[in-house]
Amino acid sequence: MDGLTAGPSHNSPARACQPTASIGPIFTPRRGVNAIATSSISHLHDDLLHDIFYIIVQSKFACYTSSTNTPAGSMLILPASHVCRHWRTLTLASPRLWSFLLLMAQTHPAMLCDFLSRSKNVLLSIKMLGYRVNDELFEMARTLAEQHMGRIGELYISGFWQQDTPRLLAFFEDKPAPNLYALAVETSGLMMMIPLFGGRMPVLRRLQMKKITIPWLPLKDMVVLEISSQTHMPAKEDILWTLHHSPALEVLSILLGEDSPQAAVIPANLTSDIAVHLPRLRELCLGSFGSNEDVLYFLSRLVFPPSVSVDLYLSGQLPEDVHLGDICPSIRAIQAQVIEGSIRFEYLCTVYNFAVQSPDRVFRVEWERSPVWEAPSDAHALDSISLPDFKLQLLMIFASGYEPSCQEWTDLLRRIPTLRHLEVDLRRNSFSSGCAKFAFFDALGEQGVEGEVPVVCPLLAQLVIKRAAIDDETQAEVWEALRRALLSRAHAGAPKLELLEFVKGEDGHNLPLPGDVPVDRLAELVGRIIIQHEE
Repeated sequence: MDGLTAGPSHNSPARACQPTASIGPIFTPRRGVNAIATSSISHLHDDLLHDIFYIIVQSKFACYTSSTNTPAGSMLILPASHVCRHWRTLTLASPRLWSFLLLMAQTHPAMLCDFLSRSKNVLLSIKMLGYRVNDELFEMARTLAEQHMGRIGELYISGFWQQDTPRLLAFFEDKPAPNLYALAVETSGLMMMIPLFGGRMPVLRRLQMKKITIPWLPLKDMVVLEISSQTHMPAKEDILWTLHHSPALEVLSILLGEDSPQAAVIPANLTSDIAVHLPRLRELCLGSFGSNEDVLYFLSRLVFPPSVSVDLYLSGQLPEDVHLGDICPSIRAIQAQVIEGSIRFEYLCTVYNFAVQSPDRVFRVEWERSPVWEAPSDAHALDSISLPDFKLQLLMIFASGYEPSCQEWTDLLRRIPTLRHLEVDLRRNSFSSGCAKFAFFDALGEQGVEGEVPVVCPLLAQLVIKRAAIDDETQAEVWEALRRALLSRAHAGAPKLELLEFVKGEDGHNLPLPGDVPVDRLAELVGRIIIQHEE
């Protein structure tokens, strides 16, 4: 184990694991079992026992946040080192177990000194978490920066108030970080340009910066690159240069702001417009709060495997005749694998929000447009995300404050001929509201793409309507509109529905079958009808 673990003990297992203090029996021996038999853990080889300790310490450290209330990092080794003499010898002989340091306002400086001593010369993983600060925390930051900067391999700073973060970062402003391979800094508010480590981070492989801007460096060989909510983003040419020189990149997340970018660091003659191949990419997140041109710029140059998880955020207008699948063929390959998904339409005040995603979030696109009266048509949105490239068999549609016309519903349904199960959640909508009256059912009976399929969604077998407010006066009309749609589908040769389900919300009205729509007339068109309350 890298020469860090103690060798096998010369004492017998039974004697080596005797507690230093009597705490009573943990297990009551069963009848017929030797009461002094040792537990199985006492037979574990030192290397294996060390690995167990290390995995626990490392994993707890990785997921620790400022809201976590349980011990984590190397603090977990303290109780383990007090179990017995052998465990104490083993833990003290392994510097790596003492190298995961959590520094907060309540951390005692003496503990930091103790852990620094026990970790000897191994690289340190450090998390400085807020929001509260005190003089002791600043002193510990100064000690690390001035005396142990060469030992820091990972540094995470998060959760502090906006005015306190610069004071902590000031200690690291001009200190070279020769062994720093992971850096993550997040502040509670936007911060202007702050230099770190004098720009000397030669082995940096993981960079996560949120709400803080650092002078851009010609980074390469990156594994994780996450930059978002910065006052001045790096020039897109510089980011592209880094991507060209990071073939092992696994995570790419860039959320572009509205402010002007930094001046380019890489000379124009060293940048290239050829495709960037990222064969190891696992996660891709691109977004913009301003113009979408930069998002499209990066997408048009990236090539990645169909196993990548894609999350895109767009804001404002997209150019006409823009199709994501055409711009980035790698996205089309991912879309072709999605057979279940959801589409969300929301009108909130003057903001129109449109989102498409798979349930496992392998693929997600959110498009926010405002104000509503300047928003392009839904057809433009559906064209832009290349909806026909999906092979959807199950789709959930959420429509909040959204009342499309029959033509808009028809345009949507025509794009998903492979659909077999459809759920429509009409929260805050009403079948009795103005021009949107029965629009969905009318669209359900419309013809499909001319010359290709006779009706929209010709394979549809199950239909679920959720949380649609239907008053007593319009019940009969609703059922009649549905009956007309199902008759139209039957006349066009479409198979009858296997299931029709209405799910009412907590404030939903009663929805009995009205007397003028006999059950047997619907039974000819639907295999089973269910009306139930939402759980």
